Order: sequence, then structure tokens, then C-alpha cells
Amino acid sequence: MKVYLLVLVILISSCSSKPSQPSKKPTSKESSTTQSAKDEEYKRKIAALDKKIQELKKKKADPVEVESPKELSAPHEVSWPKEIKTLIKPLDTPKKIGRLRIKLIAKKPFKEHPEAPRWERIIDRNLCWSGSFKVRDSRYASCRLGEGSRLDMKILLDVQNQQLILTVADVEGVPLFPLMLQLKRNNFRESKLMLMINELTEQLTGIEGILGSTIAFTLKQPKRRKIIARVNTHGNRLGAISRNPSISLLPRWSPDGKSIIYTRLSRRGTAIILNKLKGKPIILLNSDNRFNSSNENFLNVSGGTWFSDGTRLIVTLSRKGNKDLYEFDLNRLKERRVTNHPAIDTAPSLFPDNKQLVFVSDRTGREQIYYHQLGSEIEIQLTEGSASRDPAWSPDGTMIAFTRLVKGKTQIHILNAFTGEERALTRGRYNSKQPRQSSIVATPSKPDYRSRQNTI
Repeated sequence: MKVYLLVLVILISSCSSKPSQPSKKPTSKESSTTQSAKDEEYKRKIAALDKKIQELKKKKADPVEVESPKELSAPHEVSWPKEIKTLIKPLDTPKKIGRLRIKLIAKKPFKEHPEAPRWERIIDRNLCWSGSFKVRDSRYASCRLGEGSRLDMKILLDVQNQQLILTVADVEGVPLFPLMLQLKRNNFRESKLMLMINELTEQLTGIEGILGSTIAFTLKQPKRRKIIARVNTHGNRLGAISRNPSISLLPRWSPDGKSIIYTRLSRRGTAIILNKLKGKPIILLNSDNRFNSSNENFLNVSGGTWFSDGTRLIVTLSRKGNKDLYEFDLNRLKERRVTNHPAIDTAPSLFPDNKQLVFVSDRTGREQIYYHQLGSEIEIQLTEGSASRDPAWSPDGTMIAFTRLVKGKTQIHILNAFTGEERALTRGRYNSKQPRQSSIVATPSKPDYRSRQNTI
């Protein structure tokens, strides 16, 4: 404002100043005409100045825009999270909510049932492991509510006409809506209860439940090669997906949860494998190092992330020794370059909007997580410090899970995509890496937590 006032004073002074040279005394008519002209000129200058001041004020009030891609000299030099907030703005993410605080109330018919204690334990376990509820006096410390804690609702447990009934009620116990599970031979399967609690989660939060979904991970057992295994949210039926003598890693679920791709490493080279969980796995891309004089291109095919239509992937390919990300069409079997940098770009993870991509690159001399907006040249470094790898978007696009090297061991960390806040999910003396989770309820299966390296 001081500058605006100074300019105003100077203009007013110049407008009101008298000529320094003596002049002929004007007549009354000439004097009136001259004064009128001066007044008009004064008003014009004041109006122009006022317009300029208003323009400057408006420009000052406008928000600062993020630099265009051409102005970004180097991705790792861009300040974050200020710019990343603007870039990820198009993501349509649901409002985040905390766990709902509930209390289980067993009605008389339920209490009198001979299986009531076991059923109540199963219901408590599934409500807790759903990630959506905290239960008064739960058997599980991670979701236990104390006696004096405030409640959001109650769930009434009842048995009628060979049906297990879970009724959602308000804190006063007034019923709101019921969910029913048919009993067979006076019992029920826990998998059916998982589906019912998933439905309850979706009705109360608007977010699809995860109970029974399958987690694919890299499993390393003592004296064995790394394989791709799967396990469900309850840790049942640990099973192998890859069945070959080579090393397998970097699993990625297809959008429909029916197929998975992973990378296979061997002395001959690397390959990206498509496994539909039925039938023989398909080799999509492969390399052959038998004819190379060195191992420079050993990892020239790796990684992979799906587009939401399930017909395209983003993978790491090497062209003339330069390892970049490419879009690969499964139908046409053709690729298109996505990144172009002398460093190694790998481990891509694409958000379902098909626009927001995170990946790993060693552009600063150490592996870090980067953000790339497809269809543009915008790239931003998200992590700093120790080596960071294996990024994966959360289903709602608000968080990025990744592996960070901590005191010589790899641990799973999670990063808020909007604020840059980071926290550790795993700790300890064993390695955890490559977090991936399917949002589709599929075949049950649990990682062997006794192994040396687990991916969760």
C-alpha cells in the first residue's frame, strides 16, 4: 500500500503543480477554459491511477499458481507438499472417517443359544478386523473401547426363525435397521458373516468392506527362493501363486481381482508374468541375458501396474540401456514411453483415475518415491532421506504405502498424499516389503510371519 500511496502523491503533485515559466495573464474566458481542461486532465489521471491500483490489489489477492511443466527445471527441486496438493486435486476421494464406536448387546434368545459365547467371539473378531469399528470390551486390544468411552451406536444380537440377526440401533437402543444371516444346522460359516459385516460397513460408511479380500505378497522362507503367495485378511490358507524355480516379486492385482502380474527373475533374464489363477501363467514381456557380455541390462523388464480398464499396464522397460516407464497394451502388444530420464525408473503404481502415477527412481543417487501426472511432464519427488521403494496407492487415493530402509531393515511406511505426513506400519528385525491389497473379496489365504521376509 505504501507504493500505491507514493504513486498517488506524485501524480497529484504533478497534476497540481504550476508552470515554472512566466506567461501572459489570461482573460477570464481563457482562464475558465484552461481550468476546465486541467480539471478534466486531473480527473482522467486519477481515474487511470485508481484503475491501476484496483488491478494491482486484485493481482495481489489472487492465489499463486503452480508453475507450468516447462518451468519445472528438476522434479526433486520442487517444494512439496504445496504443489502436490494442487496436482492431486482432481482425485475424487471420499471423506475420511474414524472407527465407529459400538457396543454389542445380546438379547435373550441369543444368550440362551448354546453357541452364543463362540458366536459372540466370532462377531467381535470380524467387527474388529474390518477396520471400521471399535467394540466396547473387545477381546482385541487394537479395537477395544473402555467402559466409560462414548458410543456411536449399539448392535443388538438376536436369533429368530433359524436366522442370526444383527440390528443396528442408536445409543438409546432404538432399532434402526437389521441384517440377517441364515443358519444351517443351527450354525453359520464365518465367510458368510464376513460378507454381512462388509455390507454393514458399506451402509454405515459408504466404503466397501475388506473382510475376506486377498493380499498378494513376496514370501522369502529360509533356504528357498522368493515366491508370490496370497493370504486373506484373517490369515487363513496360505497359498503360493508363482510355482517356478526362479525368483518372483512385485505382485499387482488386476482391477477385477481375478488376475495378477508379477516379475520373474532368472539367470536368463527377467519376465513379466500374467497369472489368471487358473491355467498356465502367460509371459507378457521377457528379456534374455544369455547373449549379453555383462549384467547391465539384467533388470530391463520389471514391475507393472494396471489401468482401470484391465487392458493396459505401465511397466519398466529398457531401451538402449535406459530404463524408463512404458505403457503396454495387452491386446495390441505394443508399448508407449511414459518417462524419459537417464536414471532408473521402476515400480510404478497407478491410481484408478488413470492419471496419478507414483514410482521409484534413483535420480538423486538414492531410490526415492516420485509422482507423475500422465499426459504431462509434471514429476515431483515425494520422499527424502533413506531409500524408499515399492509405492502403492490406497483404494481411496489419500495414502501411499511404501517400503523404507530403516536401520538396515526394510519396513512398511504410509504417506499422506496431501499433507506429506509419514508413519511406520511395521518395525522389528525382519524385512517387510511390497505392500499390495486387493479390494475384491476372493479366495481366503496368511503370510508365514516366521519367515525372514514378508510382504504385507
